[in-house]
Amino acid sequence: MGKRLYLPSTPLNTLVSVAVALQQPKEERQQLALIDQRLPQVDNPLFQALAQWPQSPFESMVYSQQFGSGLTSPRHLKTSLQHWSETFETFQPDWVAVGNDRRIEFQYLMQGLAKQEDVTGAYLDDGLYSYCARPWHWYKQGVNGWLKKWFVGNWWQEPKAIGESSWIEQAYLFQPEQALSSLKCKSTHKLKSTWFTSQKLLALSQLVAESFDFDLQALKATDVVLLIPHPNNLKKMPDQSRRLIDLAHRLNQAGRRLAVKYHPRFEQTDALNFKQNGAQVVIPSGMAFEFCLPAFKRDALVIGDVGTGLYTTRWLRPDMTSVAWLDPSQAFQSRFVDLSFRLGVEVVTTDKELEAKCGIH
Repeated sequence: MGKRLYLPSTPLNTLVSVAVALQQPKEERQQLALIDQRLPQVDNPLFQALAQWPQSPFESMVYSQQFGSGLTSPRHLKTSLQHWSETFETFQPDWVAVGNDRRIEFQYLMQGLAKQEDVTGAYLDDGLYSYCARPWHWYKQGVNGWLKKWFVGNWWQEPKAIGESSWIEQAYLFQPEQALSSLKCKSTHKLKSTWFTSQKLLALSQLVAESFDFDLQALKATDVVLLIPHPNNLKKMPDQSRRLIDLAHRLNQAGRRLAVKYHPRFEQTDALNFKQNGAQVVIPSGMAFEFCLPAFKRDALVIGDVGTGLYTTRWLRPDMTSVAWLDPSQAFQSRFVDLSFRLGVEVVTTDKELEAKCGIH
């Protein structure tokens, strides 16, 4: 009997953790620890939904807010890490999964477990950056890696690409053949779309929606969904906000029912005022879009630019249409044109192409 520990830090990562956990034999012991969370536990809708979920495969759950904030000394950091890892002292997992192997909680736990027994580290697909490398700056990440070694110990690794650290042996991916080379060289496992459509996961999706006080039924008649990227990425795309608002207005005039999903980093309910410009539904920003996917009708159109939502729609709801609206003349957006093609997402580069796709003129 194995003992498996999941350390997700994002909503998508949590969903992947749940899907993988549900595939394991009943005799496996499994625990979930939500790490690097910004909100207090009582204010986290996803954790509250998981706690109420009767079909949960986890024998227990742990909650950890953003780690290390406010720490002032290496000694304080090491003490805090030790207290955190003691949570799993009696459980002693032999398999630990994470969506980011740069997380200090993961590496500290792995180096401690490795001293006592064989332990396997696994990477769980967290979307975009499993397939598109983040920029590496030697002066930033290099110095950061050196500082962490000084703060916590020589066991710290600063991988240039996600999943590249020696702690990771396995990788669970939606499209293993398209992943970064740092992940493809691991022992890969394909995440199947059928894992995400089970009745157990549908029940969790409903609980997640209820914890956000959101009615999934409101999405049933949706024709078009606009995915709004991370606010930092939006700043890198001049005039994109105006273009999105203008598109919403035209969709409304054409009688198309529109839903909008902001990136979780948007804290305001409707920061760009889509409701005033024709959107019928604004999905709570903190709710992972993947939990909404079961509610949409066949052939609903999902439009985005830079972000994971388009790709997970393609993977989990191939009967829907995923379209990346990108301007290849802009350096930032051009990086994602080829990636979108490779991941099976249709790319449109002009307003006319998009209008035709939406059925508006």
